[in-house]
Amino acid sequence: MAELTSDDEGKGVVAANGTELGHVDRIEDGTLYVSLNDGIEVNWGETTEGTYALGENAVESVDEEEVRLRGKF
Repeated sequence: MAELTSDDEGKGVVAANGTELGHVDRIEDGTLYVSLNDGIEVNWGETTEGTYALGENAVESVDEEEVRLRGKF
């Protein structure tokens, strides 16, 4: 599990299979808020202010440019 910080805000969010999903809108208390690209549909439930909340356990890795998620989305 990767630790998320405010430095990760604005980075791209990529699915495990390499699909670009959107970008990190913000990080709050270890929760990743993702703003999706147009045309991307996910089954993550309700949005909060246009973003989807994911816990740190959904993150496989973080590098200089992107946050990569684990599993299928």
